[in-house]
Amino acid sequence: MIIFLRHTEIDKEKWDKAIQESQQELIYAFSWYLDILAPEWCALVKDDYSAVMPLPLRRKMGMEYVFQPLYAQQLGVFSREKMSIELLKDFLERIPEKIKYIDTNLNISNPVKGLSYQWIKRTNYELHLNECQEDILKSYSSNTSRNLKKSKALISVEENIPVKELIRLKRENTLPSRPVKFYEWLSVFVEQLLSRNHGKIVGAKVNGELVSAALFAIDRNRIYYLIPVSNNEGKELRAMFAVIDSVITSYAGTGKILDFEGSDIKGIARFFAGFGAKPVNYYKLKINRLPLFLRIFKK
Repeated sequence: MIIFLRHTEIDKEKWDKAIQESQQELIYAFSWYLDILAPEWCALVKDDYSAVMPLPLRRKMGMEYVFQPLYAQQLGVFSREKMSIELLKDFLERIPEKIKYIDTNLNISNPVKGLSYQWIKRTNYELHLNECQEDILKSYSSNTSRNLKKSKALISVEENIPVKELIRLKRENTLPSRPVKFYEWLSVFVEQLLSRNHGKIVGAKVNGELVSAALFAIDRNRIYYLIPVSNNEGKELRAMFAVIDSVITSYAGTGKILDFEGSDIKGIARFFAGFGAKPVNYYKLKINRLPLFLRIFKK
């Protein structure tokens, strides 16, 4: 049986055990991670947490809707048993009717072929770090190797960049600008990752000045390229090539997956593929149950 649970009804210990033992384990679905990104998240739970589906909820105009939280690329169903289209269908049919709009990304293990819902195919890029550094370097494109050589000659790469430096760099180089409260929340989020030993900030400097940095979320299976940012000098020097190469060097041979989190934008996809990353697909699900007079505004 699949039941709907409000946030206060979820057994967080059982939830996290279910995610860790699932075949789809992703950092995005752990309770502490969701608590930061979507504090009132609810869930669908099968039996005694043998399979689960997080439902990040918001309310607007008196109606609840499921949204995809920032910095959580994929959610969907997480299951100890082998994932099937029937299991996914059962979960989707159990989303309560009172939730009037669903806009969520499923994970790459959730099959959708044959289901009669509105789907949008998305592309992620993954680099498996099974081989040694020398062998991984052989998979770099000539363009990546050339840019990496240029950046390494002019910058220094450092780990453990302070959170405030990452936030400052992002605030100064993000358009359109965001309110102060967003960066206060972002600081808390990054600090949480670091304090739990699930994050690392790697940066590139020129003459002691930070020109490029990225927050990488880390779990036992993956390294997530979560928050990258460069200023104009960092872009000119191709500094992010050196940042990513440094992480690849650190984790080569570990068997982890470097998860680039996208993208469908050709230039960004080419950048990821240049390191030897391969495309994998996941799907965005949309279900629109809004009243007719609102449905035309939310497709």
